Amino acid sequence: MTGSTPNPSAPAAAPATDPLQLHAIRNREETERLRFLGALVSHDLNNALFALSGRVQLLKVRAQEPAVQKLADEILTTTKYFDELLTQLHHACARPPVGHGPTAVRTACSEAFREIDRSAGPLLDGVAHAMTALPADLSFDGETRALVSAALQCVALHRSRGANRLRVTAEITPDGDHLRVALSFEDDEGAWEDGLGPPSLLDNSFTLAALPLGAAHRAIRDFGGKVAAQPTEDGLRTRLSFLARRGIAMPQNDGGAPHASTTNRVDDACTTASIPAPRPRSILIADDEPAVRAILVAALEAVDDDVETTDAPASIATRDDLARFDAVILDAGAGGLSALADIRARGDRTPVLVATSDDIAMTQDPWTRVVRKPFTLDVLDRELAMLARMREA
Repeated sequence: MTGSTPNPSAPAAAPATDPLQLHAIRNREETERLRFLGALVSHDLNNALFALSGRVQLLKVRAQEPAVQKLADEILTTTKYFDELLTQLHHACARPPVGHGPTAVRTACSEAFREIDRSAGPLLDGVAHAMTALPADLSFDGETRALVSAALQCVALHRSRGANRLRVTAEITPDGDHLRVALSFEDDEGAWEDGLGPPSLLDNSFTLAALPLGAAHRAIRDFGGKVAAQPTEDGLRTRLSFLARRGIAMPQNDGGAPHASTTNRVDDACTTASIPAPRPRSILIADDEPAVRAILVAALEAVDDDVETTDAPASIATRDDLARFDAVILDAGAGGLSALADIRARGDRTPVLVATSDDIAMTQDPWTRVVRKPFTLDVLDRELAMLARMREA
């Protein structure tokens, strides 16, 4: 279902707001991009720091010479200093508290289009057809303000290219047990030479011009959001999408803050000699960062665990073999939290250790534990041991 052309019967776009309101909207947009930039630096360097400290911890465990062990301790002390700096940056760029739905998709999209009009004047063509493509009983598990923020960021990218008209379309496609709603904004301002997705420091895709894509993704990621740019024949199309469902949906209860392990911030470096050796475990690592997967594999294989990896955290929602794993180490990003919600909704009680570099709010359940990166390897072992015991109970 799509809409792509202006509807002659569509109401006229609202005029741009007064200068004070316009300044407030643009200031919020810029603040969200700045928060995303700080969060990006904190998250990506946190992953790199975790990979470094993990290697040093393994070196300390395997080293025979006291001088090497002492040097490893000194390096780990230094990494804690960098961790403290990244923590300060993370808290300074934290997202506002994220609420849950269900929220009507039509209501949220209508508010997004109105807010775009307030910030940029009569910019959008095709709003009426886009709204027609959205069923009235379609809802998503997020907040209207999150979708509005993402749409404003996409439009801001087009404004930065000098666009004064945008074609908006809506599309709905199946996505597992859900539907995926996509809103696209398209200009004809010529070629786009920067990144086509949210920028990252870890995969050579960082550009300042793409910060709006990252800010948009950050706003809607908790309900399966994705954001990307696509070159067209004569311009650029930005596309934001998120998960939704038809029919009456019950609200999700976030159950308060997750049961998170905080010991990873104060524990000493890895001292596994005091931890009884567990039986070999079967562990699935679902993380999209290669350096993180590598150190987790090295740490778990060092204690004879059987390890399997995937670079797509969201893929656990479609796997039918989770029962063969004692536990899953799941990256909270890249759709990991949405996938976790999916498997819990269908009654899957696979023990899951959620690894996150961000503050998250999620439904609390007995089979899920949360640790903040960078955590020490003894924390990893202890958390997995507790989760694996759930399989034996």
